Amino acid sequence: MSDRFGDERGAGSVLVLTVVAVLLLAFGAGLVVADLYGTGSRARTGADLAALAAAGRAAGGSGAACAQAAAVARANGTELVSCRVGGTQPFDVDVVVAAHPAGPLLSAARRWGYAPPEVRARALAGPARS
Repeated sequence: MSDRFGDERGAGSVLVLTVVAVLLLAFGAGLVVADLYGTGSRARTGADLAALAAAGRAAGGSGAACAQAAAVARANGTELVSCRVGGTQPFDVDVVVAAHPAGPLLSAARRWGYAPPEVRARALAGPARS
């Protein structure tokens, strides 16, 4: 009987390994996207809470308000980038916070010297107006 496949033994193994590699890459990309989405959510939450905390202390001056914003931002896993009290109204607060991805792939990349992008969020808070 003739060998109709010729010299193609092992091609199935190569195909399976290729499929597994593509699936692993897709899974890794999904982890990175999910990590960045979660980091964005953490940044927005940290900015909102920091702005609200600073607005509660705005009557005590910008130093006290921004110190409170920095403490609340740090407690939420973010860092305060900027804080401004008294924009269009005397007790309005404008804060910007930054969060760094904390997932396993981007954390490992940070240890290897790659700096993953930071995610920034901005929030405004102030007294209610009618």
